[in-house]
Amino acid sequence: MFIDLTWLIAICVFSTKFFVEAAFMLAYYVNSEMFPPLFVPFSFSVCGFFSRVVTILAPQIAEVKPTQIPIVIFLVLAGVASVA
Repeated sequence: MFIDLTWLIAICVFSTKFFVEAAFMLAYYVNSEMFPPLFVPFSFSVCGFFSRVVTILAPQIAEVKPTQIPIVIFLVLAGVASVA
């Protein structure tokens, strides 16, 4: 009855990694074109700081009970990041 979907999982994982890498490359390109050369290192360092803070806090947020609260927190953070 069960169908082996390991190939589908592998495709999803690799395509997700591809799109994340594409987003990072696009962010680097747009950031260097959008800001003057004086502010580019500062903007990269601010983005790097916040990305490391979120990376550190993600496991703690994921362990919060009930299960809906981490989903809402990550959804709000993704919405804020997409607007920024």
